Amino acid sequence: MRHLLLIITLVVSYSFIVQQDTKTISGKWSLVCISNLLTGKQLLRPTDYNSSQLTFEFKDNGKNGIISGTTVDNHMGGGYTIKDSSKITFSNYVSTLVGEHGWGSSFQEQIQNANSFTCSQDSLLICFNDNKEVLKFIRR
Repeated sequence: MRHLLLIITLVVSYSFIVQQDTKTISGKWSLVCISNLLTGKQLLRPTDYNSSQLTFEFKDNGKNGIISGTTVDNHMGGGYTIKDSSKITFSNYVSTLVGEHGWGSSFQEQIQNANSFTCSQDSLLICFNDNKEVLKFIRR
């Protein structure tokens, strides 16, 4: 009985450690919704956008990463840092700014104010405005 309890404890501890060490948001993601968590208001992705618009590639090692992609009218890129497995900050953000409007300009402003995130197999939520608003992405 003691051996079984020890094995269960080790398996649970190991899976917790592995889960903590592999916290990453790497992958291709498309922005589909901007939500205000206080009011419940959701702005859904306009249907006339093509599949490359508002699609971003995140590459990280669980701590430091780079983002690149296409807003509505421009290309963008920058770096990000993951802290405490749910905190995120973006830095060194660069973008062409030719005629950006609507969701593209909203994304550019909000991603720079990001403060936390949650990530699952098929969705990524990046929170901003003191976790009151969310950029929702789906995996591509």
